[in-house]
Amino acid sequence: MKKIYKQYCNDIQNPALGAFLIYTFANLFYKRKKDYVSLLDIFIFIPLIMVKETREILYFLDANGKSYKTTKISKFYEKIGYIGKLNSNLTLGTINGVIIRFREFIMTSIVFAIDTKLIELTSKGYIKPRNIIFPSCNLNKELSTLEGAVAVLAKIYADDTDLNKAVKNLEIVL
Repeated sequence: MKKIYKQYCNDIQNPALGAFLIYTFANLFYKRKKDYVSLLDIFIFIPLIMVKETREILYFLDANGKSYKTTKISKFYEKIGYIGKLNSNLTLGTINGVIIRFREFIMTSIVFAIDTKLIELTSKGYIKPRNIIFPSCNLNKELSTLEGAVAVLAKIYADDTDLNKAVKNLEIVL
């Protein structure tokens, strides 16, 4: 456990943040679709939020605080497919590389989210978010951007949920 803690509890990569992002994604997806998100969805989409290049495709704030959002999952796939094909454009290589790199972080964050009772894991591999109301607070720009990107992704994926299409469009090897 100390190895995992030492590896991920720095800067932006820590299990508490990952747990919050997983909870937020699962909760917003559920509110929009009235269905639970799968574990596989979490392993695919949360890493894409953690990497700046892919996160900014979904949501970013300019210097004046104005937000820009992707409105359709097809547009996200189109843009991410373009940068994913050019290894030099992604800090961690390909989209598949990003997902593999964050696999242990996601597992640790899921365990943290379950332990802190943010989510439950169903016997069929779905994530059931708890009904929790967080106090409103002013997040710093980085956290606000992370939360905004998760909200956009949960919305557009709930509107067009097709895991097979996601795997194909993101060229993920399972």
